[in-house]
Amino acid sequence: MLDFCAFKQIQNDIFFKLIVCIFYIISSLQLIVAQADETAALRMIIERNTQDATHVNALVRLAQIYYPNNSKEAEKLADKALEIAIRINYDEGLANALTILGDIDAYHHNSPERALEHHERAYQVYKKLYQEGKLDKWKIYQFLKEHAIPAYRVIYAKNHNKKRYQKLLIRYQQLNTEYVDYLATLASETRSVLDKTESELKDKEKILADKEEIIQSKDDEIRRREREIQEREKEIKAKERELRKSRAALSEKSTSEELLQQINEELLTNLGMSDSAKRALNDKILAQEYILEKSKRKIAEQKLKLEHEQQARERRNILIGVIIFVLVAVLVVVIIIYRSYQKQKKAYALVKKQKERLEEQQRILKAQKEELEQKNQEILQKSIELVQRNEEIMRQAIEIQEQKEELERQNAQISEQYVEIEQINVEILAQRDALEQANRKLETLNRQLQEANNDVKASITYAQRIQNALLPQIEEIKSILPEFFILFQPRDIVSGDFYWIHKKENAIFIAAIDCTGHGVPGAFMSMLADALLTQIIIDKHIHSPEQVLGAMHEGVRQLLRQAETGNRDGMDAALVVWYREQHRIEFAGAKNPLFLVKTTQTPQGNIQELVEIKGDISPIGGQQKEKKPTRFQKHVIDTHPYHTFYIFSDGYQDQFGGEKGRKFMVGNFKKLITEIAPKKMNVQKAMLIQRHEEWKGDLGQVDDILIIGVRIGKV
Repeated sequence: MLDFCAFKQIQNDIFFKLIVCIFYIISSLQLIVAQADETAALRMIIERNTQDATHVNALVRLAQIYYPNNSKEAEKLADKALEIAIRINYDEGLANALTILGDIDAYHHNSPERALEHHERAYQVYKKLYQEGKLDKWKIYQFLKEHAIPAYRVIYAKNHNKKRYQKLLIRYQQLNTEYVDYLATLASETRSVLDKTESELKDKEKILADKEEIIQSKDDEIRRREREIQEREKEIKAKERELRKSRAALSEKSTSEELLQQINEELLTNLGMSDSAKRALNDKILAQEYILEKSKRKIAEQKLKLEHEQQARERRNILIGVIIFVLVAVLVVVIIIYRSYQKQKKAYALVKKQKERLEEQQRILKAQKEELEQKNQEILQKSIELVQRNEEIMRQAIEIQEQKEELERQNAQISEQYVEIEQINVEILAQRDALEQANRKLETLNRQLQEANNDVKASITYAQRIQNALLPQIEEIKSILPEFFILFQPRDIVSGDFYWIHKKENAIFIAAIDCTGHGVPGAFMSMLADALLTQIIIDKHIHSPEQVLGAMHEGVRQLLRQAETGNRDGMDAALVVWYREQHRIEFAGAKNPLFLVKTTQTPQGNIQELVEIKGDISPIGGQQKEKKPTRFQKHVIDTHPYHTFYIFSDGYQDQFGGEKGRKFMVGNFKKLITEIAPKKMNVQKAMLIQRHEEWKGDLGQVDDILIIGVRIGKV
């Protein structure tokens, strides 16, 4: 069974490797096709022979394509580009052609004098273009990083023992120093720009918060006003319902009054009253009818006026709900008018019918005049009843007058309320205009803030590519260390923590650096530390760890001019120099320690013992006034097979989490390291990540995390 599983595993590995090879071949073919297309296009530009900047750029680009595989053709194209650039005074093309020629001399011809000459001329042209404002400083930095400095290292590796090349190497070392200065200057400038951008963003965020607070208060005020308007509208609707009821009662009373008038006329006729008395009574009744009709017209005019004012107000309101309300109100008015028209129509029909009946009665009365005279006693009794009924009519007229006055008072109140509502609407419109203007300003600020954020993110992403290029690649580390793991988790896109691993002669240098801050400021400090380590260990051949840290301390103070500017940025570091064949490691630390886990075999099983070698209390850089030079202590430790050592930054143990939201702390970190030390290195890394995620929970990562574990193993 085990053999079958192993066979299946081998099959899976072969299948996976086959897939990787296929993808690699496809990618290579795509790259070849793309380069062929680009080469054909560049050849077409060159064949035009326009003798201008485009022609020079095409020659330079074609030389870059041929450079890895056909240095002779690349040199021929670069010489031609150089000749045309000199003829047309195209400085940037001249510098690019000189750069390629210098690389060819350094890597393919092994001609240090010509390489230095070409690189020196290119460097001077780049500096001239930068001083004239025609070139960005990053171009000079790129030239030094990708061409001059690598060429210096190649030449140094081949010719550092030859005396006649010492002057060349000194000049290349000067270029390397200027490269470090450029890096420090770029770091300082970029940091100042980022500080300024961060300050502007904070100001804009404060303005945005103030605007949002004002808008929130405006929204609250508008909602309060809208609630008041809704309450006023409910009151108006209630008043209108009462008005309609009053008008209906008034209409019924008017009908009753007309009937009483007809009866009165009949009685007066039967009593034989004089024509003048009849006319006086009719005039009185007509006067009452005129007053009532005038009241009706006034009420109708006021109602019509109110409706016009309501329609004018509703036309100014663009909200769909108000439009619906207007339609409903108009529908109600139409229904009221229609019902009033029906009632008036019925009243007119009743009056006409009663008039016809009255005329019929008058004809009957003329015929029965004699009979009526005989019934005077009965009529007298009816006269008494009529007087009583007249008194009732007068009382009802008084009540109608009082109701009319009440209606007029209510109409006046309604008019005042409409005026108040109109004023409120004007205020609401003004507030909405102000709110819309504030919203437009807010949108502008949001857009500016988004653009600024995009610019900052793009800059940080570019800085991430630079930082990743400085870190050692995993394949390179595997060729140096037998068994290891590196847990590297930046808090932001870029990191203030970084690792540096290099093998020189029989010594392996392993460093874990924790720079001040995190994010972009910490990343620039890490780039500065990387350049210093390269300069100190590779160029100056300083190999003792305490001397390396001391030289880094002086380098940081000088490059950041801390004695003059008061700058307090620095870094904590743990540096191990492993002499593998001699079974010895040398350690020096700036605030950060070394954990060494020793494994002892006993009959009961393996026992792990963790030994902590503490670093010095002084950091690298950051101190402003030193009474005496900073010194770091070297610790020499004899190693044995299967012992494991760890160097790290403080990000892992400073993580907040757990049930109470506290730090992980160094004690828990030591227990965890002792527990996982017997495991395989990749398993140790996985267990560290899992424990960190469990402890962190929903909380955010507070700092950059870096842990390097190395197992000694057998030589």
